[in-house]
Amino acid sequence: MRPWLVLVVALTAPPLLQGCTRLPAQARLADPAAQALPYPALLPYDQLPHPASSPPVTDPGPALTAAAADLRRRAALQQSAP
Repeated sequence: MRPWLVLVVALTAPPLLQGCTRLPAQARLADPAAQALPYPALLPYDQLPHPASSPPVTDPGPALTAAAADLRRRAALQQSAP
């Protein structure tokens, strides 16, 4: 009996739930003053405004080398332990 109930609910629930939703028209969502504005001009990439300063790029190589050396040292200590 349960499979029939699940089937009936699955077939009738989507149409019933659609009736609960009222979406406003797209034209009423935006401010009329904003709709009257022209589209912004497209600029070439080199004319786009750039950030004032970008963070300096650091090389992760030395930190990774030091971490690898520390891991090798710890592995050697563990392998030499009885």
